[in-house]
Amino acid sequence: MALDFTTLNSMRQHNPAWRLLCSDHAPLILSFLHQVFVRPNVRSLKAEDMAEALEDTLYALRQQMEDTAFPRTARDYLEDWASPDKLAEKILSAWHGDRRF
Repeated sequence: MALDFTTLNSMRQHNPAWRLLCSDHAPLILSFLHQVFVRPNVRSLKAEDMAEALEDTLYALRQQMEDTAFPRTARDYLEDWASPDKLAEKILSAWHGDRRF
């Protein structure tokens, strides 16, 4: 693959991984996925357990930062991350009831 400007610019606009890294929530998404999947070596997680874990993470971050940091609910963030145009969709299955991520 060529690493010329045109190729890299196209990747920045269309590659899901690159778009994730450019997103405002990249540190939250990546640190959370590492915390719940990589560190404990977990390959699947019930949606309700994932939402609870993210809610705990959001609470801790709000205590460190400010109460207005990350104002949405855990479920809202997870639904957004799992939307079809997001990289998380490739990592996590769609958010529906008791399905696993």
